[in-house]
Amino acid sequence: KELSGVLMMTGLFGGLMGMPLYSAMTYALMAAFGPDDDDDKDVLALMGGDPRVAYDPDIAFRSWMNEKFGDIKIGDMSLADILVSGPVSAATNTELSSATSLDLKNLWFRDAVVGDNLEDTLLATAVANIAGFSMVSQMLRGYESFKEGKIEDGLKKTLPAFFRTWVNAAVNEEQGVKNRRGDVLIDKKDIGAADNIRDVLGFRAPKLSRIQQYYITRAKNESAINAERKAILDRYETAVNNGEIKTAADYEKFKKEEIVPFNRTYPAREFFITDKVVRDSIKRRGQIRARTVEGVQFDKKTTSGEYAAQRRFVQ
Repeated sequence: KELSGVLMMTGLFGGLMGMPLYSAMTYALMAAFGPDDDDDKDVLALMGGDPRVAYDPDIAFRSWMNEKFGDIKIGDMSLADILVSGPVSAATNTELSSATSLDLKNLWFRDAVVGDNLEDTLLATAVANIAGFSMVSQMLRGYESFKEGKIEDGLKKTLPAFFRTWVNAAVNEEQGVKNRRGDVLIDKKDIGAADNIRDVLGFRAPKLSRIQQYYITRAKNESAINAERKAILDRYETAVNNGEIKTAADYEKFKKEEIVPFNRTYPAREFFITDKVVRDSIKRRGQIRARTVEGVQFDKKTTSGEYAAQRRFVQ
């Protein structure tokens, strides 16, 4: 009885996103109805052809819900918003799911942006999930903002939560809502009194929440795709250097096993691995090794003084 009451209240404030097994449900739906070797394009079409977000279970599920139920209105609210975010969130135009969610994954684990290697990824994951690391990281980012002259941004990162919300509301009213790079997410002319009150209380509008999540997820997945792409080119170079790929037939076999599946899954111009990309990668890596003397890389911009300094030190 108590569990039913808790789940009902969570559903009112957080909708499906607040349910304990929300992430498990989206992953299961993605596995059941998501892409296989033949229908990757179906999922890509749902997300407008962007592979950075097409395979994210949460975004794909919410996009599907909006496509199926977004046009059904109950008052001024769409049925999709009511189901996904909860009636209270939809009625108040306030994103409450993150504050009231019982989703086990989001309660205990936060995804981190993929690094250049496993060590960087592990460190980023630790910073995102361990309270002490996360606080230190936030303080360091605030210190960097102060050094760059971004006083408001530094205050938002270093002040306690109660004061941070007031600063955030004042900055948003004056400058609009921006991301870390300074790109405008919501123009200041679109921010009203209700938005200011929401900011002071530490909540966000659903639109802002969706924009920020999409931006973060896109950046995270782009890093993961680029890391996978680099790993394929690294494996090809290693295979060539080890003599495992000597003939055109060897390359075609590698291409079929490694490159073709990648290109089919991520068919975007900036990710696509063509034969030219493979040749240029091998050529560029060979040029770098040719310009490397005892571990130090020299290029056209390197002065003779730098090389002379190395010679004096190592000889």
